[in-house]
Amino acid sequence: MKLPKLPSIRELLNLYQINPQKKLSQNFISNKYAQQFVKLNDSYHNQLVIEIGSGPGGLTRQLLSTNVKKLIGIEKDSRFEPILSQLQTASGNRFQYQIADILDDKDGALSNQILDSHHQIGYGVLLVGNLPFSISGLVLNQWIRQALLNQGLFRINNIELLLIFSNEVGQRLIPNHGKRTRFSALTQTAFQITDTMVIPNSGFDPVPNVFIF
Repeated sequence: MKLPKLPSIRELLNLYQINPQKKLSQNFISNKYAQQFVKLNDSYHNQLVIEIGSGPGGLTRQLLSTNVKKLIGIEKDSRFEPILSQLQTASGNRFQYQIADILDDKDGALSNQILDSHHQIGYGVLLVGNLPFSISGLVLNQWIRQALLNQGLFRINNIELLLIFSNEVGQRLIPNHGKRTRFSALTQTAFQITDTMVIPNSGFDPVPNVFIF
């Protein structure tokens, strides 16, 4: 089923009468930059794609416009469920979602459930997300621990991450950028990191008060 033309993020928020919550760091990437971001990955065909923070579905729709076979969204804010439910139906269940908080997945139970239900042998896993800037460090710390212990999603050997961070966090992740800290050392031990693109603050709605990396 063909997805309808994508309205702007602001139009979606107004249509569903959703006000972004500052306490949840809800700054949604625009359609223009979501499209560019998704193109950073060459092919989604042989990957189980897991999107962290689907929100109003802007990035979700861009992912569904690729050759992705299975896309799983994890979203904490239940106000977005009507939007995500429509996307699930329109995608013919290529996209499915769960209302859950990724920070509650410390023991990997949610990740294990997703892998057991959807992962196919021989497929890789791709984690995609415009992580809420206020918790991106916490999420990454959780993933570092799981990666080093081969837990949750990181029990799969072939896993990649395509993520958006604030400039402050991003500078700490890239080797030879900024001051080396325990956080940067652990991140670089667990993952091979590449800086791919910079998104201006104007590429988000609402415009964040941090620089984006």
